[in-house]
Amino acid sequence: MSTARCLLAAAALSLSLSHAALASSDEAWKAMEADMHAKCRQAASEHLKPARVVTDPVGADKFGLAITFGRLKNTETRAAFICLYDKTTKTATLGSELTDDVVRVRLPAKKDGAQDADASTKQDATAE
Repeated sequence: MSTARCLLAAAALSLSLSHAALASSDEAWKAMEADMHAKCRQAASEHLKPARVVTDPVGADKFGLAITFGRLKNTETRAAFICLYDKTTKTATLGSELTDDVVRVRLPAKKDGAQDADASTKQDATAE
């Protein structure tokens, strides 16, 4: 087999393998994001009612990132927490409580005034 044919065969094999890796990678990202969403919501549920979660679909190298928000169980004050999801240990950790005077987190309103619960934004649309 000539060198050109070997290179062509290697390139074709490489492209087919990278396509398979990309497909499994998309599924792996979705699974990681779903696990992060569930674990951040569980962690925030100790403090918030209801705990809503908006995830960053990719995050950082070692951590997934999410914002959890809702009303504090003990005071009814609106608050948010930043959630870090360790991609290696698959655990979620919350930062400190951020109340409305520090940061304001809301679901975006639709033009008709209703709250947007578009699933493509990866938001937990539990009623507030």
